Amino acid sequence: MYLLIRLLCGLALLVLPTIGCAQVTDDGTAPLAVAVASADFETTGPLEGAEFCETGTDNCVFTDATGLAILELPIGLEVGCTLKKEGHGSYLLAEVMPAEGERYAFSMSTHNHLAGQFQRIDSPYPMRLSGTVIIALVPPFAGATFELDDATGKAFYHDEEGRRSLDLTETTAFGFGGFAEISPGEFQVNLGGTAQRCIPGVGWPGSVANSVRFPIREGYITNVSITCPQPQ
Repeated sequence: MYLLIRLLCGLALLVLPTIGCAQVTDDGTAPLAVAVASADFETTGPLEGAEFCETGTDNCVFTDATGLAILELPIGLEVGCTLKKEGHGSYLLAEVMPAEGERYAFSMSTHNHLAGQFQRIDSPYPMRLSGTVIIALVPPFAGATFELDDATGKAFYHDEEGRRSLDLTETTAFGFGGFAEISPGEFQVNLGGTAQRCIPGVGWPGSVANSVRFPIREGYITNVSITCPQPQ
């Protein structure tokens, strides 16, 4: 599974190819390695002391001085993972672990930077009684649409500079969009427009083709990626 390679200010973006040298354990788990950085206009570089947990369990680790943390997760099951660090936003990932493990590069923005991002879409931050999902296309391309299935949320797309906008109706070449103010639960986004034959990268398989499922948690930003052939 190959995921997101782009790291930009204000977006927790993901992934590199599979971990390669990972060792599968005898207890049916595999390692999910995250290299966490603080990357916005205020701070940059590796982020030490970020808590990385399997959702709903005490299976937690902390990033070291290089920003690295490795969490053992059950193979083949739909699991959620959280990333938290004081002074920064809280993030949520959905994962189905392959036997060979995964490796992500992840950036966490400060509260001040996130407040500016949410202000652009007239949405409160910190989030109360709701969460947000950010969806990334891999590779990024224009013309894709995202439909939140059987739920309500404030739709936005990112402009060519990576800034959230309520005025756009499809992705730009930046390849991002999402929904804010979603009540906690599990939801699905269906892709349309130029996004065809897509499969989840970071996220759970949807109930229909060209879709991705994910959890929403109060106060968290859920990051999802989906891999699609680039339109001709």
